Amino acid sequence: MADATAELERASADIPLNKDARDVLERATALASDRGAAQAAPTDVLEAITADRGSSAYQAIKTLAGDPKAIDPHAAGVDGAPGLPLRQLLVNANREAQVLGHYQVDSMHLLLALMYSDARATSVALQKAGLTRFAPAEGAFYLYVDVSALTRDSVEFCQRLLTETGVAVTPGRDFDPIHGDSWIRLSFAGSAEDIAEACHRLATWLPKQ
Repeated sequence: MADATAELERASADIPLNKDARDVLERATALASDRGAAQAAPTDVLEAITADRGSSAYQAIKTLAGDPKAIDPHAAGVDGAPGLPLRQLLVNANREAQVLGHYQVDSMHLLLALMYSDARATSVALQKAGLTRFAPAEGAFYLYVDVSALTRDSVEFCQRLLTETGVAVTPGRDFDPIHGDSWIRLSFAGSAEDIAEACHRLATWLPKQ
């Protein structure tokens, strides 16, 4: 009989997980066990994140894509594609943590790993859910996001965001003088606490724009 719990312990043996990430992964493992799988898949991890209101990843999705519970992890239509092994997903998440100078993997790092192009099912599902216009993360701690529904002047938008919330993002015009006024760059290069607070402030401010 498949033992997804044992596989989680093997896959994470040398990867430091905080309680936030551990809770998400244990929920994902329970989902995998319920369907008789040998290990949690990226879609299980995404489903677990969207069910955990207390996680920093849940708050980030709420800020950028609306209602996390509206996300269908299986909506990508790539079920026949080879799944990303749990071990590789955790390695990707740990790389995000190390780049950010964090000592443990949390749910935000898991979310970033779910946006990697090699986790195609979850990357596509997140885009379909409302993160429809962003450049998928390829190993760095940035997301390039389309804000054309909110502004046509990314510099003014970023200045106003900073003044009214204290959250700093970078206008797309700095990277693309032609189309950059409709884009911003988000950086996750900060502590987990700072990122969670920034997500909370964005979730409060963006609906008013």
